[in-house]
Amino acid sequence: MSEDLLPFLTQQTYKMVSKGSKKKRLAEIDNAVLGHGYRTVRNSSNRDMVTYENISDPSQKVISHRGTDTSGKKTYKEIKADLSLALGLQDHDPEFKKRSNRTKAIVKKHPDDNFKLSGHSFGGSSATHAITSSSMLRGRIDSVDTYNAGFTPLFTNALKHGSKVKKDLKDKVTHHRVLGDIVSEGIRVTKPVGKVMEHKAKDDLPDSVFGDNFSARQGQIHSLENFY
Repeated sequence: MSEDLLPFLTQQTYKMVSKGSKKKRLAEIDNAVLGHGYRTVRNSSNRDMVTYENISDPSQKVISHRGTDTSGKKTYKEIKADLSLALGLQDHDPEFKKRSNRTKAIVKKHPDDNFKLSGHSFGGSSATHAITSSSMLRGRIDSVDTYNAGFTPLFTNALKHGSKVKKDLKDKVTHHRVLGDIVSEGIRVTKPVGKVMEHKAKDDLPDSVFGDNFSARQGQIHSLENFY
């Protein structure tokens, strides 16, 4: 898989908060990704995450966690989860637990397949929480890539684990962030498990999914389009 394909697949998860039936939304995602050799796994995808499989080799799968929904639908729950992240209370937040449990269920459903895990913004935080809180996922998931993931010192402290977990994830987890991104700034203060790669922002990108909630430039910096 090319380096720019994974963030592209991750970007498509935002279509799951658009209007229409689940079938219609997944069809829109398929239209975007089929030309890249991937398709959605419909019975392993929902509003919070989308599972993809390689068309040539369906045993190669990707689970992508969606970032914060600002569409107005169920927004409160995800903003509340963002607050839990800021306070380091994600272990007690139902949104983090739901996403971790859903990720485990998908992996268990496909016992012979290989998995990559990804997420943007809040989705990067929930993907990190899932891999650090489950030994089963650490054993089954080959790699984790987050993009401008939300990190705060308290969130990172809450994810601290013993030396074995750190060793297991040292070369498995990569946190990609754009220089100047506010959401992922906490990564620079207290380094999470895995490694951090910093990138320069592209010029003249459209506003991110955060729209008017961010300044125009911050929206561009936070956008997944910086990575593909």
